[in-house]
Amino acid sequence: MEAVDGIKEFEGLISEAIAKRSEAFIWDISGDEVIRIPVKLEALNGFASRVVFTLDHRAKYYINDLIKGVGMLKFYIPAQQLLFISKIDIYQGTNLEIYYPEAFKKHDRRKDDRLEPLIPVHFLGNGFKKECYDISTGGFSFIMNNSEFKSVKYGKGQVIECEIQFPFKTVKVKAKIVNLIEIKPYQLERFPYGAKKVALMIEENDFYLESFNKFQKNMRKMLVDLL
Repeated sequence: MEAVDGIKEFEGLISEAIAKRSEAFIWDISGDEVIRIPVKLEALNGFASRVVFTLDHRAKYYINDLIKGVGMLKFYIPAQQLLFISKIDIYQGTNLEIYYPEAFKKHDRRKDDRLEPLIPVHFLGNGFKKECYDISTGGFSFIMNNSEFKSVKYGKGQVIECEIQFPFKTVKVKAKIVNLIEIKPYQLERFPYGAKKVALMIEENDFYLESFNKFQKNMRKMLVDLL
């Protein structure tokens, strides 16, 4: 990681991300799950050495579980390949302000064949491609809007054939729907008319397990680099 002697580089990357409206995420690894929460990058305050974000509803729901130690959060901005850990200054409502990090890392894919953290893993099935919001050795879940859900007519206990698309490989699996969770209108900003969270348990599959373990191993390598 770069010490923030490289503060000008850090400010340059953040300014570029703001100008390009780049996606930003708070992230962590919990057990065998990669947690990935979107936040909106709003401003850079160079005078006060602060970065300002706005949280969406999903981020507000999860963020307390991601705050570590003395109020530390991990951030990733994919377009700039920027990873850093920062201490919270202000967290109120949807407003989040953080201190500049003590160090940061700009990941260079040309020099490192490790997987990028936070590249989405997708469910492919019934003509749909959906991002998996949580994924583990035993299963995964994704969200469909109500119109999509009605078209597939999924039911609890149903076994479906589908594919899981990792960054490096797509694996065919059979999975059992173990839970269907209703998301109320406006509970998530992206689903104003409500949605369904579909949770599935994967039938034993060595190819899936091998792919997931490779994915997780590389996530942990990146986490070690951050720390």
